[in-house]
This record gives sequence, C-alpha cells and structure tokens, in this order.
Amino acid sequence: MNWILLILIFVSSIVICYQDFKGRAIHLFLILLFGISSALSYLLNFTWGSMLDNTVFCFSYLLFCYLVLHLYLFLKNKRFEKILDSKIGWGDVLVFIAVGITLSPLHMLYFYSISFVLALLISFMFNSKTKTIPLAGMVSVLYAIYMVYEKVFGYLAN
Repeated sequence: MNWILLILIFVSSIVICYQDFKGRAIHLFLILLFGISSALSYLLNFTWGSMLDNTVFCFSYLLFCYLVLHLYLFLKNKRFEKILDSKIGWGDVLVFIAVGITLSPLHMLYFYSISFVLALLISFMFNSKTKTIPLAGMVSVLYAIYMVYEKVFGYLAN
C-alpha cells in the first residue's frame, strides 16, 4: 500500500509541476490526490497525534511567513497589497499545507528552506522570461523526490 501511495504522490507531483510551469493553473483534483496520498502515506507510519502536531506547526509557520511577507510588502510599497491570488496562488498554499502536515517541524523547516531556494534557482535558470515562479510544482516534485529517498533508504523520521 505504501508503494501505491508513493507512486500516486510521484505521478500527481509531476502533473502538478507540468501544469504549474505550463499555465500557472493547477487542477484542484491533482492537489487533493497529492494531499490525500501524502497524508495516507504518513498515517501508515505515524499516528494521528503526530499529524495533528505537524498540522498546528505547519499552519503557524505558514501564517508567520504570510505576515512577514505582508509586512515586507507594506514597508516596501507603503500600502497594503493583496498577496493571495496576486503574488501567491491558492494552489501554492494548498500544496504547502499538503506537504507541511506530513513533515515534523524540524524537517518542514529544512525542507521548505531548501526547496524555496532550489525553486528560485531553477526558476531563474529555466524560466527567466516570466517573473512568476511555479512554486507549487517545484515543491511538489521536490517532496516526491524526498519521499522516494526516505522510502528507499528508510530514514522517514518524525
């Protein structure tokens, strides 16, 4: 069952990445498939309690990032700007939540730090024509690679 879920995570992340690079619009079904597969894969190895802890930390961390970004844009532009749907898409947020609830707080901080930097570098190298960064697509593929690595080498730690 774990390998079927891993295949679903990997395939859905590839399609999410393709859609994000191509049209900046991700089908909600793919995000749900990705999130449910990730959550079920996590729950096969860990408890609901640890997932609840991860979820609380994930939402706290994402709220903190949102507030810092809001403050930065306010100080930069001297006015409040709409961030969701203009700077960050809802698909990005849903993918961040799907990934965040399946990682322990320390792993989530490491994963997001590394994946955001890699997403910026990859975007600058291959997507220099537009000013958008297909963040959900890249984060989902990096998460799928992380999951394959963890399953193959057996280091999935919480």
